[in-house]
Amino acid sequence: MTATGAVAIFTLAEDIHGHLVADHVRRLGHRCHLVATDRMAFAPSLSWRSGEGGAAIRDIDGAGLDPARLDAVWWRRVAGGGPVPGEGVDEAARTLVPGECRAALAGAVLSRFRGRWINDPAAEIRADNKLVQLDAAQAAGLDVPETLVSAEPARIRGFLDRQDGRLVVKAVRGTAAFSIPARLVGAADLASDAALEACPAIYQEVVEGSRHLRVHVFGEEVIAVRIASPHLDWRPDLDVPMEPVRLEDGLAARLAGLVKGLGLAMGILDLKLREDGQPVFLEINPQGQFAFVEGLTGLPLAGRMAAFLTSAG
Repeated sequence: MTATGAVAIFTLAEDIHGHLVADHVRRLGHRCHLVATDRMAFAPSLSWRSGEGGAAIRDIDGAGLDPARLDAVWWRRVAGGGPVPGEGVDEAARTLVPGECRAALAGAVLSRFRGRWINDPAAEIRADNKLVQLDAAQAAGLDVPETLVSAEPARIRGFLDRQDGRLVVKAVRGTAAFSIPARLVGAADLASDAALEACPAIYQEVVEGSRHLRVHVFGEEVIAVRIASPHLDWRPDLDVPMEPVRLEDGLAARLAGLVKGLGLAMGILDLKLREDGQPVFLEINPQGQFAFVEGLTGLPLAGRMAAFLTSAG
């Protein structure tokens, strides 16, 4: 990308990641638009015409951008347009507006943008599925927890028995409405057929240990931190030791290969170290959070993301 290349970051208005990276992109000498995808509803936010009519999308500062003139797009957080006013809007509009904003924005960019995606939306939809991730991780040569995804009580309880009466249970997708952390369960938690049959869930072996890896992959660059936490899910309590760590070359290559194999340009991966030090892949978030790691460790992750976003590929 030349020094005059243009970048657009599509994310939420208050997303610190978008603002940090945009600042770094501008310091590198590139134009950068930040499009607040949660402020598009009930605003003159977008126009698109067929043929040679072009497209115009308003960024957070009100400036227009044409997707056809962009060199790179960071498709980070695409919301449904934002809040709907409390008065003067009927229920039909409340149902309609979010999806219309999201579809119009996606269509305007997908139809005209010919540059570099981070990440390609179609690839990200597939890669965001945890079942797809686990198969891809195994194919990349990574260790994964023994896993059952099921809504069949007999299979779930049989799996529990084979795992010595303890399992980790996770949501397959989760919901934006509230957090669903992974948790340990035993026989008493799995006693209700109706609860188990409500929907499939992920049931996994318990990976013993208290050392975790958070790995940031930006193209071929792999940046990792090691976290010491006794908790199954370390994220709610960040008052724990966290330090940069250099991964063994083979592991770093496998993780970068996994991201690439999923069709992604970037991804944030979580692994856990078994008590013997063997790394176990848990999941990948194609647009995971990294600003908190920069704040706690000093690693220049926003700067590295900006450098990657403005690189040739």
